[in-house]
Amino acid sequence: MITIRKCAGVDVPVIIDIHDALANGTEDAGFFLGPACADAMFSAVSSTGKLFLVAELDRSIGGYLLADTAWVPPDGGVLHPEFSPSIPHIHIQQVASVERGAGAHLYSHLIDEFGGHSLSAFVATHPKRNVRSARFHLKMGFSAVATFSASSFAGIFGYQSTLFAMGERR
Repeated sequence: MITIRKCAGVDVPVIIDIHDALANGTEDAGFFLGPACADAMFSAVSSTGKLFLVAELDRSIGGYLLADTAWVPPDGGVLHPEFSPSIPHIHIQQVASVERGAGAHLYSHLIDEFGGHSLSAFVATHPKRNVRSARFHLKMGFSAVATFSASSFAGIFGYQSTLFAMGERR
């Protein structure tokens, strides 16, 4: 059985290993994760503006979710009509899993626990297309609502991503 719990500092090296194994592994239909940043992950464990969860199966971490509970769209802009300043918002920064079902359990927990919040996540579409993540977000009930393009973003030229969103579910 998969259980979801808050990430602890001792979990971060395992999470970095999961991230690096996926990001540096075989080319899987354009799978993309940004570079691991150990310092940022360690600080996220104790940050009040972050939500850092792990999915655990038989005392082994099978996935993680890192989200920002204080995220505001660039320039405070409205990304989609589902977003309202009066509705609390959680922006999912990274989710990764190496155990089947871990990602779905993490998202289900987030949806159940934070039903009064809107949720969002960017999924890379260019130069690498993360088809698996796009399908996963649609399966979990998210909608593709906007596109973000930048000539250069996080060291990637010609970057493009799709914003997936889910409104509050009270």
